[in-house]
Amino acid sequence: MNDEHDSNLYSMNYILQTAFDMCSDKHLCKAEVKVKAFSDNIVFSMELPDDLTEPERLARGQNVLEICAYFQIAAFGRGIATRGGITIGTYFCNDIFVWGKALLRAYKMENTVAVYPRIVLDANLLELLPTRDDKGNKQHVETDADGTVFLDYLSYFTMPSRNEYIKRSLDDIPYILKSVKPDERVLQKWEWIRNYLERGLSNATGCNG
Repeated sequence: MNDEHDSNLYSMNYILQTAFDMCSDKHLCKAEVKVKAFSDNIVFSMELPDDLTEPERLARGQNVLEICAYFQIAAFGRGIATRGGITIGTYFCNDIFVWGKALLRAYKMENTVAVYPRIVLDANLLELLPTRDDKGNKQHVETDADGTVFLDYLSYFTMPSRNEYIKRSLDDIPYILKSVKPDERVLQKWEWIRNYLERGLSNATGCNG
């Protein structure tokens, strides 16, 4: 039991450190993004003071998305599928407990909306994100088949590393599935990841089939 607990702690620490090191401004992320872990949950938070300028608010919104995206990527590298929710609201944490409407909202989004290994975004967060085209589509965001808006972590890769990552990840999935319990819900989650990766590869190469 202790060996398993130590292994899980090591994996989580490795994933967190890897995620922060991948950030474009890892020093800013480490300084501004707070991390709180309890049970099987990880909470990333960043303050949004009222006196921030619009560019500063945009930058902080992007920083939160970036660390969440890289956390998903690093977790996948350890064979762990993650899901979550990101919102804006009141939140408090210290060494003893965490609390706030934002935490409750994000937890509800993770449990009732995310369903699959995706990090869903609340409408109030989308207002903070810059657009990537003249149609008003937001950067680093994708809309799923069910209409759910989620964090597109593949968009943080540049070519050709994006395609290399996707192909390597697709090759890893069969091996990951061999190491997990053959449960229908688990298989559905990894099938979602497979479809997401294949869609990302298709979009990157300009293929439609």
